[in-house]
Amino acid sequence: MAQTPKSLGLSELVAICLGGMIGDGIASILGVAVEQVGNAAPIATAIGATLALGATFSYAQLVTYYEVSQLGLCPHSQLGQSPRT
Repeated sequence: MAQTPKSLGLSELVAICLGGMIGDGIASILGVAVEQVGNAAPIATAIGATLALGATFSYAQLVTYYEVSQLGLCPHSQLGQSPRT
């Protein structure tokens, strides 16, 4: 059985590049963190991860509250009002 050749599209290549940059950034910042805070680096990393998780949940709630197409065009004065009435 002949297999069709698989190729990477633009979205896959962008995801690979972003993943590499983010991974490299994490690896390099860990060295700076250890230099700055010493043995408390795992605690500092856990605190940073907790803050990032909170921001992630906030964005997830924002996306589920509003239509995705409205998020870029929604004035700040309307953020407290639900358009899904």
